[in-house]
Amino acid sequence: MDDEVVRIQFEMTREKAADLSRLMRLTAIRSRRELFDHALTFFDWGVTESMRGHLVAAIDEGNGLYQPVLMPAFATARKFPGLQSGKRPKPRRPGARAARR
Repeated sequence: MDDEVVRIQFEMTREKAADLSRLMRLTAIRSRRELFDHALTFFDWGVTESMRGHLVAAIDEGNGLYQPVLMPAFATARKFPGLQSGKRPKPRRPGARAARR
């Protein structure tokens, strides 16, 4: 694993910066770096699932309805079926046993 630290800097509106602060308060995240780590993990998962031909969605378990996450990036990723973004392992089927090492 490459532990070299790279500094990334970008600009955003005050409104977007306030959104970051609000999300940090709601989730007890202590730093912007931690927030972006979580966001990147979620985005990577969404891209990988889209590449697998799956929808990324919020599911209302109470009534069985779902609302797909509509993002242009996910739609673009769907054009590369069968590929993986590189970080996410393939999901195990329910009841499948973990591989022994």
